[in-house]
Amino acid sequence: MKKSEELKIQAQTEDNDLKALGIYTKILREERFERFKKYKSELIAKGFSLIENEEQGKITIETKTYGTLDYYPKANKILIRKKNKWNKAGLHWIIKNLL
Repeated sequence: MKKSEELKIQAQTEDNDLKALGIYTKILREERFERFKKYKSELIAKGFSLIENEEQGKITIETKTYGTLDYYPKANKILIRKKNKWNKAGLHWIIKNLL
């Protein structure tokens, strides 16, 4: 069972509405992370090196054309270090430009 599914069950049984809202926010973040896991193997197959940093919740992607990228899957943001630019639709950017 995925972590997001466990959190959904927990949120449905919660009596306090504010706690349930907080749990639903966690669910959205976990679903974003689980969605990225599908594309992770494709990135590795294309030859990109991925470095996971669980403390900061980011994944560093080394590319030749864009330089070093920092992707935060739970927030769905990507930092292009070469341009020092943030992109809020991170997974869409990865799919469009790298895959």
